[in-house]
Amino acid sequence: MDRILEDVKKYKEYMVEMRRYFHRHPELSGQELKTIERISQELGEMGIEHQVIEDGGILAEIRGSASGKTVLLRADVDALPVQESECNLAGPKAVVSENKNAAHLCGHDAHTAMLLGAAKVLQERREEFPGRVLLVFERGEEATYNLVHIMKYIQEHNIEIDTGFGCHVANFLETGKTAVQIGPAFAGYLSFTVRIIGTGGHGSRPDEARNPIDCFAAIAGEINCYRTKYISPFEPFSISIGSVHGGSAENIIPGEVVFSGSCRIFNIETADMIAERLRATVKNMCAEFECTSEIEIPPIMVPVINHRDCAELAKRAIENAVGSEHMVDSEAWMGSESFSMISSLWPSVFISLGIKNDKKGTGAPHHNSMFDIDEEALPIGAAAHVAYATAFLSSSLDPKEDRYAGTIEEFHRSLQMDFGVFD
Repeated sequence: MDRILEDVKKYKEYMVEMRRYFHRHPELSGQELKTIERISQELGEMGIEHQVIEDGGILAEIRGSASGKTVLLRADVDALPVQESECNLAGPKAVVSENKNAAHLCGHDAHTAMLLGAAKVLQERREEFPGRVLLVFERGEEATYNLVHIMKYIQEHNIEIDTGFGCHVANFLETGKTAVQIGPAFAGYLSFTVRIIGTGGHGSRPDEARNPIDCFAAIAGEINCYRTKYISPFEPFSISIGSVHGGSAENIIPGEVVFSGSCRIFNIETADMIAERLRATVKNMCAEFECTSEIEIPPIMVPVINHRDCAELAKRAIENAVGSEHMVDSEAWMGSESFSMISSLWPSVFISLGIKNDKKGTGAPHHNSMFDIDEEALPIGAAAHVAYATAFLSSSLDPKEDRYAGTIEEFHRSLQMDFGVFD
């Protein structure tokens, strides 16, 4: 077994300290200025060259002993707009957010701490591997998609990347258990918002109104049939309506209803089909109920698909670093991840790291006020970053042919996710 885990464990207390610092001082998507400042300070003290990219985050570089391939390691740094509970599932948490209505309830504090811990070890080991390791600390993963600013910087500076690697803590896996899926890892995301405009009236004379609630009910019923009518039973897919607003009193027929929802997919063609089906359903049902409509379907967040060869290399490297007892199989997540923009451009691997410990109460769902992590998982996650980076750089694996054929800008424009950054 490689000594990577031993090297990483030297910095366990450092990672715990970093994780708790970021947890106490969370910043929401697009507002992570102090978070970035602290990460920059830590990298500077390690002697790691880095660039703070305005609105994007940080891109750092660790150069190996000779020229070679390039590995990108990524962590996200933003928090959620939720008021945190002081307790997890078993009792008081070790650390709680000090910022009102902002909290790290998805594990980004842990992701950041693990990458900083991995950075220390990689910096110490840089004479042992060829090529270079890039570290990305990404702002706005949850909401504002700041990654596009880092992507623009990479394109403008002609930075060649051979593979990407990331890790997400998982509340459904026991502490330290590591899952490396081959193929689909995280679902793509398609959201929609619909405004139905009818004719308001009094509940005593519905015949004189055009009730948008009736129209919504018909649309919702049709949407709930998409799973069985249009999607193969062998394809992972989910769709749901999560928000409905309309009406003010039991005897007043409202003039409009606004509803929104989302679906999770692993097939982009399916996402395109669902988007068109939604438009057709809304148009047809509104015509039937003599209403009009406005529909908004933002750009699709593509799924995370792990590259087969890279994932197999990751499995071997991580198992060699942390031991076979930490490796488990796991189904793909139906959640979505901006890491998909990295895995779509370059052959990549995105793993899941267990943080569930019933005795410690660390098993609440992500984005839940009681979400918490078992910090014993931090060395395992950091070791996984180091193991993959050094194994890939030292291997003969060269998946260049599987990189996106166009430019980064062309990729983002094809998904309508350039947000004007490339203009």
